[in-house]
Amino acid sequence: MWPDARHLSIVESDLKALSNGFGSSGQEVEEQDDEASDPVAKVLGKFDEAQPRDARGRWTDGSAGGEAGEAAERAAFKRTVLRTAIGGAVIAGGAIVSAASAGTVPAAVEAAVWIAENYLLGDALVTAGRHIGAHLGYDDEEVVHMLDHLAGAVGLGKAAGNAAAGERIRDRLSEVVDAALDAMIASIREAGLDADRRSAIVAALEDLRGRLTARIAHLPAPAHKAVGAELAKRRVWRPADPVPFDRPATRRAMRAIAGPLTTALAATRSEVVAGLRVLGKLAKVGPEPDDADALRHALDAFLDALDFTDLRAAAPEVADELEAVAADAGRRALAQIGAASREELVDRVNTRAVAAARARAAEMVGMRFDADGRLVPSADARMVITEATRYRLRETIASGLERNLGLDAIAEAIEADYAFSAERAARIAEYEVVSANGAASLESYREAVADGIAVRKAWWAEEGCCAVCQANADAGALTLDGAFPSGDDRTPAHPSCCCVVVPVVEDDASIDKAFDPSKHPRDPDTGEFAGAGGSGRAAKRLAVRALANRAHQDVLDLGRVHGDRFTVHAGRNVDGWRHGLTAEFVRHIDRRHGPGSGDPNSIVPADYSYLPRLLRQGSVARGGKTRGQGLQGVVVRHTIRGQTYEAVLAVPKRTGSLTLHTFYKIGGQGGAAR
Repeated sequence: MWPDARHLSIVESDLKALSNGFGSSGQEVEEQDDEASDPVAKVLGKFDEAQPRDARGRWTDGSAGGEAGEAAERAAFKRTVLRTAIGGAVIAGGAIVSAASAGTVPAAVEAAVWIAENYLLGDALVTAGRHIGAHLGYDDEEVVHMLDHLAGAVGLGKAAGNAAAGERIRDRLSEVVDAALDAMIASIREAGLDADRRSAIVAALEDLRGRLTARIAHLPAPAHKAVGAELAKRRVWRPADPVPFDRPATRRAMRAIAGPLTTALAATRSEVVAGLRVLGKLAKVGPEPDDADALRHALDAFLDALDFTDLRAAAPEVADELEAVAADAGRRALAQIGAASREELVDRVNTRAVAAARARAAEMVGMRFDADGRLVPSADARMVITEATRYRLRETIASGLERNLGLDAIAEAIEADYAFSAERAARIAEYEVVSANGAASLESYREAVADGIAVRKAWWAEEGCCAVCQANADAGALTLDGAFPSGDDRTPAHPSCCCVVVPVVEDDASIDKAFDPSKHPRDPDTGEFAGAGGSGRAAKRLAVRALANRAHQDVLDLGRVHGDRFTVHAGRNVDGWRHGLTAEFVRHIDRRHGPGSGDPNSIVPADYSYLPRLLRQGSVARGGKTRGQGLQGVVVRHTIRGQTYEAVLAVPKRTGSLTLHTFYKIGGQGGAAR
């Protein structure tokens, strides 16, 4: 199971003592002790391997000038590498705790060592090594070959090369091992495992530390610099000052939306309670008062027929407020990039942003506006509060029936339920306003790019924010279609998130690169560095390894599961879970849909590079039960480059990971959850 909020809180209290990381806020990076034992927040940062940056978004190739500037750059780069490794280690530590909580002590130790070694050898050390090699200006292929020694792909022994560079890479990799294992061990010590189990696991991880350190000490040194590295040029990007979320337009909108939502939720609660009381009376006087199945069917039919008239009636008023926020955000976003005087661009942004906000106001209650401006049902609505409310009612009623409560008692529970409270209405209002603000900002940047302005995006978070938002801020500048580490392409990352996206604009200056970017592959869709876990390239790489070696048992984190979008169809609350991909199911998919399966539209490893995008952007529906285990399936569908893909995710009974169960192309032999 992936670490929950308690695991993250282990390090969250130390966030204020750390620098914000590159691209986060533009503040100066303070000199700090760089010991690997420092507590570091959960950081899942994707940073551009071809263009490493310091905490202010500057390129870390020595261009700062002077010994002090170069020393600060080296320190910032080192911190970035260590934070990235420790971020993944926090997740690995949570997985170890979950795996080690049951079973015998030897089995727990074996699982812990496997998880730790798999993360370090399969992700952290490879990612860090390639970054460090690129930072020093060495050919990527040569660095990758050097790192193959870690996994035993080639024999050990220091080959001839640049001794100083080899020593520097070895030192940094040793620091990564120490920092990552320290973070894992801290998670294990905080988890409340019994003393014998905890001691045995910690001892095994210390033994792993020694083995990996010995391997690193025998790594060969790189010999050849990237061709033409000193002559290549690149663009320099500068983050704009943020437009804070807390401003008059957003405050007014939240108040104006919360009011009608509170009234509508209260009316819905009254309707439900009255209906339950009527059903309770009928059940008492009916011919078969003890027929529990008949009562359940009647309750299901009652909930199915609930049309949330009052909530839907609030949609036009909500639309007006979200439109005002979108217009304000769009105008401010264009001012950020110096394009507020381009009247045609301003009009285009306003039209598109306002239309999107209006559409969302209808979508949140399962509707859409037709060409005549009337509300009509929508089959493609996402993040629907009406369906989330219906789901909450089913859960409350089912729980009451299991405890043999009468319908009157269940009705009283619903009257006091948070789902119908003013607090929930205020939270929904805040979330929708933040979302409209982020969507309008991103739409403005996209329109600016179409108008010939070079713009990227970055995440801006307040000091002391949660670990998820800090990781997004630490990711630095991304392309506009890129996803932040949380899996979001814009704010918010979660309810109560008040972060904002900021534009990162191109400066006129041009300075030397330290390496050739053509040697550092990117994700085929986002253009981002694809070496970190969860990227499309990482998914493709896992598929290649899993099919080449049938004993391979890798597990890859594909990003965060987003609340209502999946919960409505998963049959349980999966908000905050993680999407997972395992080598075992890659082979399962290959047997059913691979080139040798007879499927005319077969799945090949390259198709896995689209999985993160499919999970982020695809439409979600309830699937059937999986064969064998009989788990609930959730189907995700999305068309990418003219090809429609479907993925079926299995909903486990305990663990917090929605794991890919099968994956196929529409037009092949796809079907229900299999």
